[in-house]
Amino acid sequence: LVPSDGTAILMECCMCLEAMHNPVTLPCGHNGCKTHLEQSLGINPRCPVCRQEVPPEFTRDMHVNIDLKALIGKAYPGLDIQRQRLQEEEERQFQTNATIQEAVNLWFADRPACKCAIVLYWNITSYQ
Repeated sequence: LVPSDGTAILMECCMCLEAMHNPVTLPCGHNGCKTHLEQSLGINPRCPVCRQEVPPEFTRDMHVNIDLKALIGKAYPGLDIQRQRLQEEEERQFQTNATIQEAVNLWFADRPACKCAIVLYWNITSYQ
């Protein structure tokens, strides 16, 4: 099963615009990746497409749409494994960054002026 352009659009996350990973269907009927919807609804409890309010009980207990996940799995074989690896790498990177930030905060606890200069330098050089 190779999705046509029209079908591929139906399998896209409303936020990342890629084939959905662990798709969730909101009460309004729109779909998205579970991780992306959790992040979005954690900030604003409204559908990112139609802005309809999403009930708090739904956001606390989101379930993957297993039928849609199976359909996407058939259309894009291997995607689930690829996305799982990417998500694990992102989590490792997040943990590494958190550990670095923790060490920086500990080292600079008694040196606030020095920390300000280093953080400013870090922010400037990280965008180059």
